Amino acid sequence: MGELLYACNENRLMLYKAWRENTAERTEAIEFYFKNQGSHLFSETESYAATIDKTLKDYFPGFRFELTGEFRRQLEIINQLEW
Repeated sequence: MGELLYACNENRLMLYKAWRENTAERTEAIEFYFKNQGSHLFSETESYAATIDKTLKDYFPGFRFELTGEFRRQLEIINQLEW
C-alpha cells in the first residue's frame, strides 16, 4: 500500500486510464487506510475485551479488574483497551 501511495504521489500511474480518472480519490482512500490502522469499532472489540476480562479475573481472583477508557465510555472507535 505504501508503494502504491508513493506511485500515486509521483504520478507514475498516469499511463493507466483507470488510475488517471480517480487518482485523487484513491490517494485519499489509501491515506485514510494508513491513518486508521489500529483503530477498531466498538462492536468488533466487545467480545475480545470480554474474553480478556474474564481471563484476567480467572487468573487473578484476589484482584479487581474493570475495563476503563474508550471501551467503558462505549465510544464508536476504540484505539486501545484499558483495565
